[in-house]
Amino acid sequence: MEHPSEAPIQLRPGSLIANGIRDLFRPPLGLLLLIDLLIFGALASLSDQVDGASLFGALLLTVVYAFVQIALTMAAASEEQRSADEWVKLAFKRGVFWRFILTGIVTMVAVFVGLLALIIGGLILGAMLGLAQTVAIQERVWPSRAIGRSIALSKGHRMPIGSIF
Repeated sequence: MEHPSEAPIQLRPGSLIANGIRDLFRPPLGLLLLIDLLIFGALASLSDQVDGASLFGALLLTVVYAFVQIALTMAAASEEQRSADEWVKLAFKRGVFWRFILTGIVTMVAVFVGLLALIIGGLILGAMLGLAQTVAIQERVWPSRAIGRSIALSKGHRMPIGSIF
């Protein structure tokens, strides 16, 4: 017999979204989110400038942005009532800056590679399978045969077929 506190939690999307929006406005998340958005806006405005001072400013803002992101994440995951500046100070003390940065880089690279593989893989598959519907109609074959025949017919001609597909 299960203890009542050990019963499985049922997650419902509506209540999760409602709780997330409600929590967004509880102190200090609103202020941290506003600071986060302001820094993001300042970084976006520096993107068209290429001099040394702008680069240094962008780097400095990126570091501050990372610490605000860490503070925001810690505050969102905690029930403790602290001010925004206390959360930022705790983010500095926590010592997770490099883990945060490296995790972000690895995540972005993985997403980029996956997206690249998906797009290029999609183009390659499109080039290989671009004739499948034509084969199915002309040769009156089922999909598995049409796909196999399309792969065979497209061999050596995938670039033009892919550009049309």
